[in-house]
Amino acid sequence: MAKPRRPHDSSVEQVLDRLGIAPQQLLNHHGSIASGAASPPRWVNPALYRSGGPGAVRLRSWRIDPDLLHLNLGTVFAPLDAANVGYVYLLNRKGVRVHQRGNNAAIVGLPGFSLGGARFAGVPEKLWDFDVPINLCSVSKLITAVATVMLLKDMQVDPASPIAGYLPTYWPRHWSTDKITFQDLLRHESGLGWIWNTNGVRNTGSGPGDFLGASAQYGFGSGGRGLGTFDYKNCNYTILRVMFPIIAEVVPADLPLPGGHAAFWDLASATFYRNYCNQRLFGPAGIGPFDLQPTPAAARAYGTPPAWPGAQAGDLTTEAGSTGWHLCLGDLMKFIAKFRYSGAMMTTNEVTRFLAAGYGVAETFDTSAGAVYAKRGRWNDNGQNTMDTAIYLMPNNLELGVYINSGPGSGVNQASYNDGIQQQIINSAVAS
Repeated sequence: MAKPRRPHDSSVEQVLDRLGIAPQQLLNHHGSIASGAASPPRWVNPALYRSGGPGAVRLRSWRIDPDLLHLNLGTVFAPLDAANVGYVYLLNRKGVRVHQRGNNAAIVGLPGFSLGGARFAGVPEKLWDFDVPINLCSVSKLITAVATVMLLKDMQVDPASPIAGYLPTYWPRHWSTDKITFQDLLRHESGLGWIWNTNGVRNTGSGPGDFLGASAQYGFGSGGRGLGTFDYKNCNYTILRVMFPIIAEVVPADLPLPGGHAAFWDLASATFYRNYCNQRLFGPAGIGPFDLQPTPAAARAYGTPPAWPGAQAGDLTTEAGSTGWHLCLGDLMKFIAKFRYSGAMMTTNEVTRFLAAGYGVAETFDTSAGAVYAKRGRWNDNGQNTMDTAIYLMPNNLELGVYINSGPGSGVNQASYNDGIQQQIINSAVAS
């Protein structure tokens, strides 16, 4: 049962003050959301799928051998080495580093040059290491899922509850959305994201993840199709983020706004989401605080071979929830270890149920040692500049985190190294 919500009598000024948002920020954000709405979609996610979890009963005890996995991953990453692709990966056991590997540059340099007798300094190259942040792309959804489940527990809201009462009341409604629950969004089983535009064009990709796109998808509804069926759509996780301040009873869903609603709700919900994650997730893990924009030190996306200057996604506030976090691999792995083992965010049993339910992870595949839960992400600039991220949660307290910041080319098939990692994890299960 959902916890009864108390009535609100907040003004816009009081709500902004509680969130720590200056009125000028809201005015500035109104311009950014309007310009963002006109931008073409930038997300191209890899093909995502989920299988049924653990397979047949095992007669012997099996485990993932980390030394064998590190050796096997050499067959996946050797072609990237040869093509000068930039990447880094880290294999941990219960938060302790077991193996690592990296190659080439996170930020490609530009040599100095002379012009008209004057000497101009170049741009220094930055090699990959575990302290280089990157746009996590859709791996951010795993963070959003953890935060969502924690917030629902804080406020005594059942994940099986319908979401309709926790959305801004101004959002457009559709009869087919009444039965959508929090767990439907967490599992990508809401049925939303079918319609790309008002002409009724079917969206077969991962769809928009920005605030305006998410509200439009909710307004279009599912037409009664797809509810309960896995269909990966970015809007599911943006909608989760939008509900954060309403679930927490910080902003009333029906807050009267004399001006436009979109800019307020986009900024207010992203601000509360960012603060909640920093305080309840990243703080306990001993990392952060983080924001939703890249820093100058953040890795850039490139083609293959990498060539200066590369590309950045920029400010992803309007896509918060679906994407947006920028973490170095060392910090991402600290968060994963804190989530999975410490009990600071969830108990061990709650983590097991979380993963088995498919929250925050879009892929589950079986090995002889047990199920592996994975979340991958990808961003590109509608060109050759691409970055990939991935996290694999394995049996035997193992995690593998992977960042790659170069796109396909020079004979390197991007799908092959994504799928190759999965196969080598399977190949690394040994009988004890």
